[in-house]
Amino acid sequence: MIFQNELIQCLKNGGTRTAIAFGKEKVSYAELFANANKITSFLLRKNLQKETFIGIMLTDRLSVIYSLIGISNSRCVFVPIDPALPAERLNLIKEKLDLAHIITSNLDKRLDLAITNQYFIEDIFKEENDSLPSYPDFEENDSLYVYFTSGSTGVPKGIVGKNASLVHYLKWQIKEFNIDDSFRFSQLITPYFDAFLRDVFVPVFVNGCICIPELTPAIWSPENIISWLQDSEINFVHCVPSVFKALNQKDQLKADNFPALKFVLLSGERIYPAELKDWYSILGERIQLVNLYGTTETTLISSFYRIKKEDVSKSRIPIGKPIDDTLIYVADKNLVACNKLVVGDVYIISDFISKGYLKDDLLNEEKFIAIEPVTKDRRTAFKTGDKARVLLSGEVELLGREDRQIKLRGIRIELDEIENVISEFPMVNKALVIVQNNNEIYTAESGDLQGECFLTVFLERAPGVTLDVKTLEVEVKKLISLKLPSALIPSNIIELDAFPLNSNGKLDYKHLQGLLSNQREILIPDGPVEEKLLEIWQEMFLDKTISTDDSFLKIGGNSLSLMRLTSKIYTAFNVRFPLHVLFNTLTIKAQANFINKSAGDDAYKIRKAEPKALYALSSSQSRLYFQYEMDRASLAYHLPLAWTLKQAISYERIESIFSALVDRHESLRTRFVNTDGMVRQKIEDHFPVALEIIKCDKGQVDDVISDFIRPFDLSNGPLFRIGMLELETGLPILLFDMHHIISDGISEGILFSDFMSLLQGDDLKPLVLQYKDYCEWEAKFRLTDKYINNREYWIKKLDKRPGKIDWPLGGKKNKADALLQGGSLDFEIDYAIIMTLVDRFKADNCTPSSVLFATFVTFLSQLTNQNDFIIGTNTSGRLQEEMEKVVGMFVKTIPVKASLDVDLMFEDFVKETHKNLVEANNRQVYDLSDIVTEVKRNDKPGEHNNQGLFEVMFVFQNQDMVLEIENAYFETYELSTPEAKFPLSLTIMEGKDSFRFNLEYSLDYFTTDDASYLIERYQSIVTRISANLKYTVLDLIDDSDDQNSLIISDLNIGF
Repeated sequence: MIFQNELIQCLKNGGTRTAIAFGKEKVSYAELFANANKITSFLLRKNLQKETFIGIMLTDRLSVIYSLIGISNSRCVFVPIDPALPAERLNLIKEKLDLAHIITSNLDKRLDLAITNQYFIEDIFKEENDSLPSYPDFEENDSLYVYFTSGSTGVPKGIVGKNASLVHYLKWQIKEFNIDDSFRFSQLITPYFDAFLRDVFVPVFVNGCICIPELTPAIWSPENIISWLQDSEINFVHCVPSVFKALNQKDQLKADNFPALKFVLLSGERIYPAELKDWYSILGERIQLVNLYGTTETTLISSFYRIKKEDVSKSRIPIGKPIDDTLIYVADKNLVACNKLVVGDVYIISDFISKGYLKDDLLNEEKFIAIEPVTKDRRTAFKTGDKARVLLSGEVELLGREDRQIKLRGIRIELDEIENVISEFPMVNKALVIVQNNNEIYTAESGDLQGECFLTVFLERAPGVTLDVKTLEVEVKKLISLKLPSALIPSNIIELDAFPLNSNGKLDYKHLQGLLSNQREILIPDGPVEEKLLEIWQEMFLDKTISTDDSFLKIGGNSLSLMRLTSKIYTAFNVRFPLHVLFNTLTIKAQANFINKSAGDDAYKIRKAEPKALYALSSSQSRLYFQYEMDRASLAYHLPLAWTLKQAISYERIESIFSALVDRHESLRTRFVNTDGMVRQKIEDHFPVALEIIKCDKGQVDDVISDFIRPFDLSNGPLFRIGMLELETGLPILLFDMHHIISDGISEGILFSDFMSLLQGDDLKPLVLQYKDYCEWEAKFRLTDKYINNREYWIKKLDKRPGKIDWPLGGKKNKADALLQGGSLDFEIDYAIIMTLVDRFKADNCTPSSVLFATFVTFLSQLTNQNDFIIGTNTSGRLQEEMEKVVGMFVKTIPVKASLDVDLMFEDFVKETHKNLVEANNRQVYDLSDIVTEVKRNDKPGEHNNQGLFEVMFVFQNQDMVLEIENAYFETYELSTPEAKFPLSLTIMEGKDSFRFNLEYSLDYFTTDDASYLIERYQSIVTRISANLKYTVLDLIDDSDDQNSLIISDLNIGF
């Protein structure tokens, strides 16, 4: 496969077909061939050695294309060079190449570039000789081109392209997308970027048409580029995602746009899936979008992924699978292939890579290494510096980089290079270059960047430099422009007295971010209420400068300090600030306005209900009753418990104590009455208690307990049962089963505590209120503005929610209506490991629940290849102190939206998670049934069809919630999980000196072996974080240190 042989034949075949359409100008293949031949003949007459470097310094696109072909066909090496480069940059390139020949024009010539042989394109084209040149013999291993990219040392890196490698890629693309001579290609990419070769030679190799727009700034406006693509009847577009955004403007898109367009191939930057939603909603899937991945070092592109409509709900678009004769190898630090889902370094292995870096043996040795992949054949691999993981589908997902290389608008930039150049200036002591979007800093590890980003440099002046700040900035900018290309020139320069460091001695990016913020106006208090509030705020923020329009959270507050704020406000003004209101009034001005309008607040006060025959259901009870009506045989909402009796207790005593508990707690005397479709609860005066005696052999215990746990009839009480298993050998087992509609986990603890008090002869303090009083209060409260005001929070929070989780099923059934047969496994993580982790966040007021929730989200991301989840979690629901000792169904389930940024430091992710959880908990009063109703009502037609709000649960029970039953009388008897409500649920129980974990799983999704493996992965994540908090989330998803101890392919979940 020789590039020129293929190229020359295609040029001959093209004849009068249009090869290039540039504005109103049309160039046939015959004309293209003739002009290129003039350049070839000119160079051949110079008797240059084979593979001589020939620079191309031209701005005219037609002349560039003629030169690429003409130089190639003379067996020389073309080197596109931007005429706008600074003189110093040009000279660095010239020296690297030992460049002695360049083709330029009268418009593009550079007098400051001393090159012996400068050939002007105008002169070459004047020659009248139209005969075919006598082409030299070409070889597959010939050098074909050199492209320069940013270099971390300050010297640009030249990458030498190989003849056979380019033609290999071109033929792959033509075959993969069935490209023929009818295709019209847009040419939008700069000639000084190697992707330009795709724009030109793919169409030439099929005798298609290269279409070039008028290259003025106006062409990049959405209306102009869309109009040009349509008028030019473009079928195929190559571009970077930032250019694609101009096409993908909702206010410009129409369903009938781009009638001829078939493919848009995107490369050079990360694609953000959410930005494609409008495209797919308006245009559907008639135009195939493709994500390309590759490096200049490995010849243009090495992998591709055909984007699908459903990908818009993902957090990342995969880079897919490799092109022909290529391997994307994801390996650990020992060059061993990573298991699926485990993050490693990306190596590209192919016989069609480039010839490496020009005159840089050390870099070639570092980046092009010998490796033995799956086949065990020793091959050359290019180490890209990217981090990725192989998905369960076999496709590759790119996650970040290990160095300070970024891509900005598709151009590869080494931040170190810019810093090195600036630091050499005599007036500069030290420089730091960052990438920012508005006031947000992206650290170098962010890799590809979103939105309109630009470079900013922070610098320290050198000792003795007396220039004023403005003059220093002007001088530095002048020097930068002389040394760096425009793409590498920072937009902002900010001088620092010294670089700020955090307590760990690392650069304090938060401080730098504050410097980026525009100088704001400080609004002073207006009136005595604002003055007092400012005094309270300053007390909490240690006299920080505060404006009355500052947001409490943005100047350093958090959810827990908000709770302290409400207490201080109540003390000062005798006005209660519900937290759900406070989150909407985060400024002093808004709070003062609320205080001035408020009176006494007793909306949350529960009073004893008037006696009546039937009482309202709580919202939680209504939800459970609905589930009961859907499947009366289900055991999913039972709360069974079992204890081995270590000391004898008479059966009469047990029955007597349970009778006392029934008399004490009305919930145990509750049944449900459905009259004309209206369900109410009835409180009976008394329910008899009978201990069910069951005799069995020791080997039958689990089966007998399974039979004991049977459906309740909610219309007939009692909705609990007690039993005693008498074993022929061994201690008896006390059984207790209760329906969730009358109780919750805390209520179980209350009942057990009351049972033990009565067993020991203690008196119980009478209850002032009962659960029915709460139900009646809640029924009225749900009609108030205080309740309804929570609605908008949940609608907005869950508006753009992720799609169904793509669980690694490994062939198991996955039917929405399948009976979720369940299993569960208990496990532990060393208490010291947990506390080491938890203690690190005490200063930030982050709770153990928030910390462990963040670890669980990280685990889910590793498991599912998703970064956005809605996770169900429980709250106690006991908003009033009067309800602390009452038995009933108070627990609230709230859907928490968790979005994971893999580039974020884990400690920052915990803080974000904590804030998110507190916000959601402050809205817990709004019931899940209402949340579901409102969210579904706001769904677009066909969106989230038959999809529940969440598929995974996280339950954290702190010391007050955990049922501690180990004592001299009882020992827990572990029960199996008959049904699972969700595919996966993690319950964490915090004890006085322990954390106990339980993983509940649906057998429709996971086997017991799968669940054991998942536990190991979760334990690994928690242990790694505890040992070293300074991980990014990406580091934690990368579990390569211990991957080889877990043979994923042996598991049934399809890893």
